[in-house]
Amino acid sequence: MSRDTLLSPARGVADEGLHRWYLGIGAVALVGGALLPPAVRVWVYVAVAASVIAAVAVGVRRHRPVWAAPWWLLAAAVAMSLFANVGWAVAMGPAGVPRFPSVGDACYLATLVLIASSVYRWVRPAEQRSGAVDAGIVALGGGATLWTLVLAPMLFDGRFAGLRLGSYLFYVCVDLLILVLTVRVVVISRVRTPAYRLMVGAAGLLVATDTVNYALLLAGEGRDTLTALGWLGTYLLIGGAALHPRWRAVPAACRATRHRRHAAGWRPMCR
Repeated sequence: MSRDTLLSPARGVADEGLHRWYLGIGAVALVGGALLPPAVRVWVYVAVAASVIAAVAVGVRRHRPVWAAPWWLLAAAVAMSLFANVGWAVAMGPAGVPRFPSVGDACYLATLVLIASSVYRWVRPAEQRSGAVDAGIVALGGGATLWTLVLAPMLFDGRFAGLRLGSYLFYVCVDLLILVLTVRVVVISRVRTPAYRLMVGAAGLLVATDTVNYALLLAGEGRDTLTALGWLGTYLLIGGAALHPRWRAVPAACRATRHRRHAAGWRPMCR
Protein backbone atom coordinates (compact mmCIF):
# COMPACT_ATOMS: atom_id res chain seq x y z
CA MET A 1 0.00 0.00 0.00
CA SER A 2 1.40 3.38 -0.97
CA ARG A 3 1.70 6.35 1.33
CA ASP A 4 -0.89 8.21 -0.73
CA THR A 5 -3.59 5.64 0.02
CA LEU A 6 -3.01 6.09 3.76
CA LEU A 7 -3.85 9.79 3.64
CA SER A 8 -7.23 10.69 5.07
CA PRO A 9 -9.80 12.49 2.87
CA ALA A 10 -9.56 15.53 5.14
CA ARG A 11 -5.78 15.58 4.72
CA GLY A 12 -6.17 15.34 0.95
CA VAL A 13 -8.62 18.24 0.86
CA ALA A 14 -6.31 20.30 3.06
CA ASP A 15 -3.38 19.58 0.77
CA GLU A 16 -5.40 20.60 -2.28
CA GLY A 17 -6.39 23.93 -0.76
CA LEU A 18 -3.21 24.92 1.04
CA HIS A 19 -1.27 26.15 -1.98
CA ARG A 20 -4.34 28.04 -3.24
CA TRP A 21 -4.68 29.88 0.04
CA TYR A 22 -0.97 30.68 -0.02
CA LEU A 23 -1.06 32.04 -3.57
CA GLY A 24 -4.29 33.98 -2.91
CA ILE A 25 -3.02 35.72 0.22
CA GLY A 26 0.36 36.19 -1.43
CA ALA A 27 -1.25 37.92 -4.41
CA VAL A 28 -2.69 40.54 -2.06
CA ALA A 29 0.76 41.05 -0.49
CA LEU A 30 2.27 41.25 -3.98
CA VAL A 31 0.00 44.04 -5.19
CA GLY A 32 0.05 45.93 -1.90
CA GLY A 33 3.80 45.56 -1.43
CA ALA A 34 4.61 46.78 -4.93
CA LEU A 35 2.76 50.03 -4.25
CA LEU A 36 4.62 50.82 -1.02
CA PRO A 37 7.65 53.12 -0.78
CA PRO A 38 11.01 51.29 -1.12
CA ALA A 39 11.91 51.80 2.53
CA VAL A 40 8.71 50.01 3.59
CA ARG A 41 8.55 47.53 0.71
CA VAL A 42 11.83 45.92 1.75
CA TRP A 43 10.09 44.56 4.85
CA VAL A 44 7.38 43.07 2.67
CA TYR A 45 10.17 41.21 0.86
CA VAL A 46 11.41 39.96 4.23
CA ALA A 47 7.96 38.75 5.30
CA VAL A 48 7.22 37.02 1.99
CA ALA A 49 10.68 35.40 1.95
CA ALA A 50 10.07 34.04 5.46
CA SER A 51 6.75 32.59 4.28
CA VAL A 52 8.52 30.85 1.37
CA ILE A 53 11.07 29.24 3.70
CA ALA A 54 8.20 27.97 5.85
CA ALA A 55 6.34 26.73 2.76
CA VAL A 56 9.36 24.75 1.55
CA ALA A 57 9.85 23.18 4.98
CA VAL A 58 6.17 22.25 5.20
CA GLY A 59 6.13 20.95 1.63
CA VAL A 60 9.17 18.72 2.09
CA ARG A 61 7.74 17.34 5.34
CA ARG A 62 4.25 16.68 3.98
CA HIS A 63 5.06 15.46 0.49
CA ARG A 64 8.49 13.86 1.03
CA PRO A 65 9.91 14.33 -2.49
CA VAL A 66 12.24 11.66 -3.81
CA TRP A 67 14.93 14.27 -4.46
CA ALA A 68 14.80 16.90 -1.69
CA ALA A 69 18.28 18.46 -2.11
CA PRO A 70 17.17 21.08 -4.70
CA TRP A 71 14.39 22.24 -2.39
CA TRP A 72 16.71 22.71 0.58
CA LEU A 73 19.14 24.63 -1.64
CA LEU A 74 16.23 26.79 -2.73
CA ALA A 75 15.20 27.37 0.89
CA ALA A 76 18.79 28.42 1.63
CA ALA A 77 18.68 30.80 -1.35
CA VAL A 78 15.47 32.41 -0.11
CA ALA A 79 16.96 32.68 3.40
CA MET A 80 19.98 34.51 1.96
CA SER A 81 17.64 36.82 0.04
CA LEU A 82 15.87 37.53 3.32
CA PHE A 83 19.21 38.51 4.90
CA ALA A 84 19.98 40.58 1.79
CA ASN A 85 16.78 42.58 2.21
CA VAL A 86 17.47 43.12 5.91
CA GLY A 87 20.98 44.28 5.01
CA TRP A 88 19.62 46.67 2.39
CA ALA A 89 17.02 47.98 4.85
CA VAL A 90 19.76 48.77 7.37
CA ALA A 91 21.88 50.41 4.65
CA MET A 92 18.97 52.41 3.21
CA GLY A 93 19.87 56.02 2.46
CA PRO A 94 17.60 59.10 2.66
CA ALA A 95 16.68 58.76 -1.04
CA GLY A 96 15.38 55.22 -0.54
CA VAL A 97 18.46 53.64 -2.19
CA PRO A 98 20.74 51.33 -0.14
CA ARG A 99 24.39 52.27 0.22
CA PHE A 100 26.87 50.17 -1.78
CA PRO A 101 28.59 47.92 -0.91
CA SER A 102 26.66 46.45 2.00
CA VAL A 103 25.99 43.12 3.67
CA GLY A 104 22.84 42.93 1.55
CA ASP A 105 24.90 42.86 -1.65
CA ALA A 106 27.04 39.96 -0.41
CA CYS A 107 23.94 38.04 0.64
CA TYR A 108 22.29 38.62 -2.74
CA LEU A 109 25.38 37.28 -4.48
CA ALA A 110 25.04 34.11 -2.39
CA THR A 111 21.32 33.99 -3.23
CA LEU A 112 21.96 33.80 -6.98
CA VAL A 113 24.67 31.13 -6.57
CA LEU A 114 22.34 28.98 -4.44
CA ILE A 115 19.48 29.36 -6.92
CA ALA A 116 21.75 28.25 -9.77
CA SER A 117 22.90 25.30 -7.67
CA SER A 118 19.29 24.35 -6.94
CA VAL A 119 18.26 24.48 -10.60
CA TYR A 120 21.34 22.42 -11.52
CA ARG A 121 20.28 19.76 -9.01
CA TRP A 122 16.79 19.53 -10.51
CA VAL A 123 18.37 17.10 -12.97
CA ARG A 124 19.63 13.81 -11.55
CA PRO A 125 23.36 12.94 -11.85
CA ALA A 126 22.66 10.26 -14.47
CA GLU A 127 21.14 12.91 -16.76
CA GLN A 128 23.60 15.75 -16.18
CA ARG A 129 25.05 15.55 -19.70
CA SER A 130 21.66 15.60 -21.42
CA GLY A 131 20.24 18.71 -23.02
CA ALA A 132 23.69 20.20 -23.67
CA VAL A 133 22.88 21.23 -27.24
CA ASP A 134 19.63 22.98 -26.31
CA ALA A 135 21.31 24.66 -23.35
CA GLY A 136 24.13 25.84 -25.62
CA ILE A 137 21.68 27.38 -28.07
CA VAL A 138 19.93 29.23 -25.25
CA ALA A 139 23.29 30.36 -23.86
CA LEU A 140 24.24 31.88 -27.22
CA GLY A 141 20.85 33.54 -27.79
CA GLY A 142 20.47 34.73 -24.22
CA GLY A 143 24.06 35.91 -24.11
CA ALA A 144 23.61 37.94 -27.30
CA THR A 145 20.42 39.51 -25.93
CA LEU A 146 21.98 40.36 -22.58
CA TRP A 147 25.06 41.76 -24.30
CA THR A 148 22.93 44.11 -26.38
CA LEU A 149 20.52 45.20 -23.67
CA VAL A 150 22.66 45.12 -20.55
CA LEU A 151 26.33 44.15 -20.76
CA ALA A 152 27.55 46.44 -23.54
CA PRO A 153 25.84 49.58 -22.13
CA MET A 154 27.02 48.67 -18.65
CA LEU A 155 30.63 48.27 -19.77
CA PHE A 156 30.95 51.24 -22.09
CA ASP A 157 28.68 54.05 -20.91
CA GLY A 158 30.99 54.94 -18.01
CA ARG A 159 28.25 55.07 -15.37
CA PHE A 160 29.54 52.12 -13.39
CA ALA A 161 33.07 51.18 -12.38
CA GLY A 162 35.03 49.19 -9.86
CA LEU A 163 33.27 46.90 -7.43
CA ARG A 164 29.78 48.01 -8.44
CA LEU A 165 30.42 47.21 -12.10
CA GLY A 166 31.97 43.87 -11.18
CA SER A 167 29.00 42.91 -9.02
CA TYR A 168 26.49 43.81 -11.73
CA LEU A 169 28.42 41.80 -14.33
CA PHE A 170 28.47 38.82 -11.98
CA TYR A 171 24.71 39.09 -11.38
CA VAL A 172 24.01 39.18 -15.12
CA CYS A 173 26.22 36.15 -15.79
CA VAL A 174 24.57 34.10 -13.04
CA ASP A 175 21.12 35.07 -14.36
CA LEU A 176 22.17 33.74 -17.77
CA LEU A 177 23.37 30.54 -16.11
CA ILE A 178 20.02 30.14 -14.33
CA LEU A 179 18.20 30.61 -17.63
CA VAL A 180 20.37 28.00 -19.38
CA LEU A 181 19.94 25.48 -16.55
CA THR A 182 16.18 26.03 -16.49
CA VAL A 183 15.92 25.36 -20.22
CA ARG A 184 17.94 22.21 -19.71
CA VAL A 185 15.41 21.07 -17.10
CA VAL A 186 12.53 21.78 -19.49
CA VAL A 187 14.21 19.75 -22.24
CA ILE A 188 15.15 16.78 -20.04
CA SER A 189 12.22 16.51 -17.63
CA ARG A 190 9.75 13.69 -18.24
CA VAL A 191 7.42 14.41 -15.30
CA ARG A 192 5.73 17.81 -15.63
CA THR A 193 3.51 18.36 -12.62
CA PRO A 194 1.91 21.70 -11.66
CA ALA A 195 4.65 22.14 -9.05
CA TYR A 196 7.24 21.71 -11.81
CA ARG A 197 5.53 24.36 -13.93
CA LEU A 198 5.43 26.77 -11.01
CA MET A 199 9.15 26.28 -10.38
CA VAL A 200 10.07 26.79 -14.04
CA GLY A 201 7.87 29.89 -14.04
CA ALA A 202 9.63 31.21 -10.93
CA ALA A 203 13.08 30.79 -12.49
CA GLY A 204 11.97 32.43 -15.73
CA LEU A 205 10.29 35.31 -13.91
CA LEU A 206 13.40 35.93 -11.80
CA VAL A 207 15.66 36.18 -14.85
CA ALA A 208 13.17 38.37 -16.73
CA THR A 209 12.73 40.71 -13.75
CA ASP A 210 16.46 41.03 -13.18
CA THR A 211 16.99 41.83 -16.88
CA VAL A 212 14.28 44.50 -16.82
CA ASN A 213 15.82 45.94 -13.66
CA TYR A 214 19.26 46.22 -15.28
CA ALA A 215 17.76 47.80 -18.42
CA LEU A 216 15.81 50.36 -16.37
CA LEU A 217 18.87 51.09 -14.26
CA LEU A 218 20.92 51.82 -17.37
CA ALA A 219 18.13 53.96 -18.80
CA GLY A 220 17.95 55.98 -15.59
CA GLU A 221 14.28 55.11 -15.03
CA GLY A 222 13.08 54.26 -11.53
CA ARG A 223 10.14 51.95 -12.21
CA ASP A 224 10.67 49.93 -9.08
CA THR A 225 6.98 48.98 -8.87
CA LEU A 226 7.35 46.82 -11.97
CA THR A 227 10.41 44.98 -10.67
CA ALA A 228 8.80 44.60 -7.24
CA LEU A 229 5.91 42.72 -8.86
CA GLY A 230 8.40 40.38 -10.54
CA TRP A 231 10.51 39.65 -7.46
CA LEU A 232 7.52 39.18 -5.15
CA GLY A 233 5.89 37.01 -7.83
CA THR A 234 9.01 34.82 -7.92
CA TYR A 235 8.76 34.26 -4.18
CA LEU A 236 5.09 33.33 -4.44
CA LEU A 237 5.61 30.84 -7.27
CA ILE A 238 8.30 29.06 -5.25
CA GLY A 239 6.08 28.89 -2.17
CA GLY A 240 3.10 27.72 -4.20
CA ALA A 241 5.20 25.00 -5.84
CA ALA A 242 6.46 23.78 -2.47
CA LEU A 243 2.93 23.46 -1.08
CA HIS A 244 1.35 21.94 -4.22
CA PRO A 245 0.05 18.38 -3.56
CA ARG A 246 1.10 17.15 -6.99
CA TRP A 247 4.60 16.60 -5.63
CA ARG A 248 3.40 13.06 -4.99
CA ALA A 249 3.01 12.40 -8.69
CA VAL A 250 6.76 12.65 -9.21
CA PRO A 251 7.94 9.67 -7.12
CA ALA A 252 5.32 7.39 -8.63
CA ALA A 253 6.20 8.38 -12.18
CA CYS A 254 9.91 7.97 -11.48
CA ARG A 255 9.37 4.52 -10.02
CA ALA A 256 7.40 3.51 -13.11
CA THR A 257 10.16 4.82 -15.37
CA ARG A 258 12.76 2.96 -13.35
CA HIS A 259 10.91 -0.36 -13.61
CA ARG A 260 10.42 0.05 -17.37
CA ARG A 261 14.08 0.79 -18.07
CA HIS A 262 15.97 -1.13 -15.41
CA ALA A 263 16.25 -4.22 -17.61
CA ALA A 264 17.96 -2.16 -20.31
CA GLY A 265 20.64 -1.03 -17.86
CA TRP A 266 19.46 2.61 -17.87
CA ARG A 267 20.33 4.52 -14.74
CA PRO A 268 17.12 6.20 -13.49
CA MET A 269 16.83 9.89 -12.82
CA CYS A 270 15.06 9.17 -9.52
CA ARG A 271 16.14 6.81 -6.76
